[in-house]
Amino acid sequence: MVSATATMVLVAAGLLYLRGMPGRAPGITLWAAAFAALAGAFALAALPSSIDPRASIAGVGLLRLLAGALLYCGCRLFTRRSAHAPAMVLLVGLAALGVLLAVSNDIDAVWIAGPTQTLAGAILAWTGIGLLRLRRAGDRRSGHAVAGAALVLLGAYTGVIGWALPPGGVNAAAVVAMEFGSLAVAGGLAFVAQDAVRQRVRLAERRLQDAVEALDQGFALYDAEDRLVMANAAYRRLFPRIGRSIEAGTTYRELLQVSAEAGQYVEAAGREDEWIAERMAHHRLGGQGLEQQLADGRWVYLLERRTPGGEWASLRVDITDIKQRERELAESERRYRDLVEGSIQGIIIHDNWRLLFANRAAAAMLGFADVPQLLAVGTLQPLLADHEVERLAGYRDARATGRVVPAHYEADMLCRDGTPVTMDCMIRRIHWRGQTVTQATLMDVTERKRVVRELREHQEHLEELVQSRTAELQATNEELEAFAYAVSHDLRAPLRRVRGFADALAEDWGRELEPEASEYLGRLQGAAAQMEQLIDDMLNLSRLFQADLQCEEVDLSALAHEILDDLRAEAPQRSVRCDIEPGLVVTGDARLLRIALENLLQNAWKYTVREREARISMRSVVLDGVLHYEIRDNGVGFDMRYAERLFSPFQRLHTRDEFDGVGVGLATVARIVRRHGGAVTAEGVVGGGAVFRFTLGTVAAHAVGVAQ
Repeated sequence: MVSATATMVLVAAGLLYLRGMPGRAPGITLWAAAFAALAGAFALAALPSSIDPRASIAGVGLLRLLAGALLYCGCRLFTRRSAHAPAMVLLVGLAALGVLLAVSNDIDAVWIAGPTQTLAGAILAWTGIGLLRLRRAGDRRSGHAVAGAALVLLGAYTGVIGWALPPGGVNAAAVVAMEFGSLAVAGGLAFVAQDAVRQRVRLAERRLQDAVEALDQGFALYDAEDRLVMANAAYRRLFPRIGRSIEAGTTYRELLQVSAEAGQYVEAAGREDEWIAERMAHHRLGGQGLEQQLADGRWVYLLERRTPGGEWASLRVDITDIKQRERELAESERRYRDLVEGSIQGIIIHDNWRLLFANRAAAAMLGFADVPQLLAVGTLQPLLADHEVERLAGYRDARATGRVVPAHYEADMLCRDGTPVTMDCMIRRIHWRGQTVTQATLMDVTERKRVVRELREHQEHLEELVQSRTAELQATNEELEAFAYAVSHDLRAPLRRVRGFADALAEDWGRELEPEASEYLGRLQGAAAQMEQLIDDMLNLSRLFQADLQCEEVDLSALAHEILDDLRAEAPQRSVRCDIEPGLVVTGDARLLRIALENLLQNAWKYTVREREARISMRSVVLDGVLHYEIRDNGVGFDMRYAERLFSPFQRLHTRDEFDGVGVGLATVARIVRRHGGAVTAEGVVGGGAVFRFTLGTVAAHAVGVAQ
C-alpha cells in the first residue's frame, strides 16, 4: 500500500511538472489531482484495522470515484471540450450521500464498495473510450492509445474488484494491478501532454515564422556568434545584389563584405574597410538606428537589438518614401522661407508675444539693421505703442482661449528709434516646429494714412469750395434769368410798337406805296417777326435748367411717331419715308426728351424738303460698347469742318433764304442731352444727308437687348 501511495504521489508531481512546460494545455492540473486522489485511496486502505471497515471502504470508493471524475474532466479540458464539471460534481455528491446513508444504516460493506467502485470504473472506462475515439479519428499521437487502453482496463478492473474481492478490493494482487494500471495511464497521459506541448511549440514557431515573413520590413536573426539564423523575404528583397549570400550560417561580417564588393551601399564606395568597421561597431553596440542609401537610390533604416539570449535581431526598414517626403518638406520649407524672406510685407511669428521668427522686411519696417537685431528684442511688447498694449493683449488672451477676435486690424507700433508707425496687420494661427503659434503679416500704412488725411482735408476744402461756387453759380443764374427777363421785356415793348406800326402802315397805305417801299415794309415786318421768335427761343433756352428732372420711362419710338404725324399734318403735300425702330424705351424727363426729339426730327424734316424721296430713320446702335440713338436723313447735309458750330446757340450753316430758323434748336438738344448725362454728335456730307447721335448716360452694349 505504501509503495502504491508513493507511486501515485510521484505521478501527480510529474504531471504538475508538465503543467509548467511551455505551450501547456488546460486539464493537466486535474490529472494531477486525480492521481493525488488515487494516492489518498491507497493510503486510506492501508490504515490500521481499528478503524471502522465500512468507513474505510466508503472512503476508498469515494476517492476512486473522485479520481475518475477528475480524469474525465481533465481529459475533456485537455482536448478543448466542455469538462461537464457540474455533472461530475453532482454525480460524486450523490454517491457520497448514498455512501453516508449506507454507512449510517449498517448496510453490508459489499453494497457500499460495489456500486461506488463500479461507478468509478465506468467513468474511467468512458474516459478511456473517449481518448481511443480520438485515436481512431486519425490522431497520430500514440499517447492517446496507451492512456485510453489503460483507462478502459483500469476502469473494468476497478468495477469488478468492487464486487469480487473483499470489501474495498484491497488485497495485494489488486493493489499491484491498480498500481501498474495507474502507471500506464500516467505514462499515456504524459505522452499526450508532451505531444500537445510539442505541437503547440511547433505551431507557435510556425506562427512566428509566418508573422516575420508577413512583415513589410526586413528582419534577420543572428546567433551569439553573429551567424545568420533566419531572414525573411522582405530582408532579401531589400538587398537584391547579395540575395544568394543571405543564407543560414553566414556571418554578419561576411554579409557586409559581400555588400561592399557588390556596391550595395552608396556610402561604402571607395572606403569599404572603413565602412565595414563602422557597421560592425554599430552592430555590436545596437541601440540607435542608422540610415543608409542603397545603390538603386532607395534608403533603409538599420536597427540592431540584442535579445536576452545573446542573439541579435536586425530590422531593416525601407524609408525611401519617408526620405522623399522629407526632401519635399525641406523643399517646401525652402520655398516658404524664400517667399517669406522675399516678401515686401513684414512677417513676424511669435508665441504669446515671444518672438520666434521675422523676415528682413519686418526688420526694415521697424528700423532694425537685420533680423537678429529685431529678434534680440525678445518680445513684441516693446514694439507696440503704449495705447495699443492693452487692446492687443486682450486679442492675444482671447485667441488663446479659442474666442473669436479680429484677424485684420491696424495697430500703432514703434520703430527701434521710437518713431511711431501704423501697421496693417493680418493675424493667423499656424503650426511652427511642432507647436501652434501666431503669424502676423505687416504692411506699413503710415504714408497711406498721411495721404488719406491730406485727401480728407482737401475733400473738406473742396466741399467748401463747391458750396461757395454753387452759391455763386446760383446767384449768377438768378442774375442771368433776371437779365433775360428784363431783356425780353424791354425788347418786346418797342418790338411790338414797331411791328404794330408796320402792320398799320401796310394795312392803311400798303396799296399806295411804291413797289420798293412795299418791299422795305415787308422786310421790316419779317425782321420784327424773326426778332420776336428769337426772343422766345432765347427765353425757352434759358429756362431749360430751371426745373428738376422728372425721370420716368419714356418711349422714344412713340414720341417720334407723334412728332412725325404732326409734321405730316402741317405739310400733307410732302412724301417722306419714316422708319422708326420700335421699343426704344429710356428713362428720363418726358417733357425735355420730347423737346429734343422735336428739334431733331423737325431739323431732318426741314432739310429734306428738296428731296423727291425723302427718308428719315431713327434707331439704336452700339458704338464702342455704348448704346446710341441716331436720327438719319438724306437731306442737304453739311460740311464737317463746321460740325462743332451746330450745337452753339444762334449758329447756322445755311442762310435764312435757304431754310428758316434762328439756330437755337440743336443747342437746345445738346443742353437736354447733357442734363441726362449723355452727349450728342453729328456727322454729315454736303448733299449726302446728316446723322445725329445721342446717348443718355453710359449704357453698356448688353443693354441693347433690354432697350429693344
